[in-house]
Amino acid sequence: MYGGEEYSAYDVLARKTKIKDMSSSEHNRVILRKLKKNDPDFDTMWLDTFGDGEDDTGWLGYFLGRSKCMHKICFHTNIIKNRSFYEGLSHNKSIQKIRIHRVDILNGEVFRMLNSFFKNNHNLIDIEVSGCIFQEEDARQLLLALGCCNNRSLKRIRIYGNHIRGGQLVNVISALNRQPQLEELDLELLSMGRNACTALTNLLQNTTKHLQTLNLSGNNIDDKGVEDLIQALANGGSSKSLKLLDLSDNQTITIEGWKTVSTLLERADFSLEKLNISENNIGNKGALIFANALRDNSKLKALRLHQTNITAEGWEYIWTLLCDDSTVNKTYLSNHTLEDLGNTHYLPFHTQFFPDLNASSEDKGRIAMVKILHSHSNFNVQPFFEWEFKVLPLIINWLEKADDHAAALAHVQDDIKRIKLACMYEFVREFPALYVQCYNKDKAEVTKSAMLMRLLKLGFRYIRP
Repeated sequence: MYGGEEYSAYDVLARKTKIKDMSSSEHNRVILRKLKKNDPDFDTMWLDTFGDGEDDTGWLGYFLGRSKCMHKICFHTNIIKNRSFYEGLSHNKSIQKIRIHRVDILNGEVFRMLNSFFKNNHNLIDIEVSGCIFQEEDARQLLLALGCCNNRSLKRIRIYGNHIRGGQLVNVISALNRQPQLEELDLELLSMGRNACTALTNLLQNTTKHLQTLNLSGNNIDDKGVEDLIQALANGGSSKSLKLLDLSDNQTITIEGWKTVSTLLERADFSLEKLNISENNIGNKGALIFANALRDNSKLKALRLHQTNITAEGWEYIWTLLCDDSTVNKTYLSNHTLEDLGNTHYLPFHTQFFPDLNASSEDKGRIAMVKILHSHSNFNVQPFFEWEFKVLPLIINWLEKADDHAAALAHVQDDIKRIKLACMYEFVREFPALYVQCYNKDKAEVTKSAMLMRLLKLGFRYIRP
């Protein structure tokens, strides 16, 4: 936007001017020295920590433009108004992240002055604008600035907690159509309504193909808005890439809207791993809806449900999802993937047991094993009697593996020890003659006490030769 004359002037002056003469502030001189030396440890800078002064900020922009180690700059509270600073900054190729937080945007002037930087820096991957008050020209300049980022390097855009009118937000979202490579989009705390949802729906359905994270927390999305968004996610290019969806604190969504959201969890072609629906009116009906949707889901690891008006009845649905103890087969087929239900401070104490167990191992077969032993204390071995003693070592070995896996769960280990003894006792009681024959003893000479002791030896002899 600006000519290169000022930058060239600083370039000439830098050859004959010492750092000590560039600023009267020792604090500023320390920063300039680090930039000039390309100090690898100086890779993040909060610009409001740099002292005032027209010449000082001009030199700061010049050395930032030449820096090869600076990766992140943050405008915080105060904004630099010196155009020479932005002229120098526009030459930088190393900065990957820029943050603008709680600053006076100066009627869009800040974004206007950053245009050249956005256009020239092909390594920029992350833009964050938060806590700002937008006037009409501010929003227009932001969308123009986003349009300048046409080098396809951007991966993450966060525009959150800003006071921005609905029509302006629609324009900003529409400007993202030029960024199909986005992997993370955060539009949090923006009072997003129906029109903004429509703009976002178009973006999700027609543009974003690689989106992995979508944060829409703290907005005013309603049932129609969430229905359109879910349809766009399901039918758009992000269906296989999206890993995290945050719809927390959207209290205008009713149970009908949550039914629509739950359909994503029933789709085999959807790869969602984290769903945050906390701080909403989910209730017990919603808990049942999501529990049913997750019956055959083996991908979702986090379903954040804290502060959702779920009572003991609703938590029972979640508990049964994680460990259905009605039969051994249903316990085996329970959900062994869900590891996180949200802030445990708000959850019933017992509800966190099975998510923690699910998270304890990638071997879901072993997780199922421990749940079976935890939930079915009377282990029926009668179906195995047709194989006589041949199958007993296999059962004992299975229990041994479960015992190793449940090392941190004392009460489960106690169950396993009791089941071991019960299994061996049932086999001996069913085949006493075979047991005695193994030790070449006459059946009549074996007392119940001796039988039990030899039974233990026999069991461990099979599995520990």
